[in-house]
Amino acid sequence: MLEPKLVKIIIKNFVKHKKVRKMKQLVKMSLVIVFMLAGTGFVSAQYTIQGSQTKGRAGVNAKLQCKAVVINKTVKVTAVSGNNNGFWITDGRSKYNYWKPNDRSAIGLVLKPGTYYAYPNLKPNANRATVVIHLR
Repeated sequence: MLEPKLVKIIIKNFVKHKKVRKMKQLVKMSLVIVFMLAGTGFVSAQYTIQGSQTKGRAGVNAKLQCKAVVINKTVKVTAVSGNNNGFWITDGRSKYNYWKPNDRSAIGLVLKPGTYYAYPNLKPNANRATVVIHLR
C-alpha cells in the first residue's frame, strides 16, 4: 500500500501535467456547451398543431380532426403549411380565421397558454385538406 504522502505527490504531479490541464479545460467547455444547448431547449419550446378536414355529408361522414395541443407559455406562430384553402385556430373561446392557402399573415400571431386546435378549409373540389402550424 502506498503512503498517503506519496499518493498526494503523485496526484499533484499528475494534475500539473499539460495534457491533463487541457483535458480538464475541454471537459469544462463541453459541459458548458451541453448545458447551454439543454437550456435553449427549455427556453424555446416548440409546438405543432396539425388538423385535417375530410369532405362528406355534414353530420354523416364529414370529418374535422385535430389532436388538442396544450401550450403552457405564450408562443407565436412561426410557420404554416399544408394543403388547404385557409384555416382557423381556436381554443374554444377565441377563433382566428385565415382565408388564403397557408396564409402567411398568421405568422407572428401570439397565442397565450391554453389548449388549441387548428382546422383547414377545403379547396374547391377537394376531398381532403390539411394544416400544420408551427409555434415557438
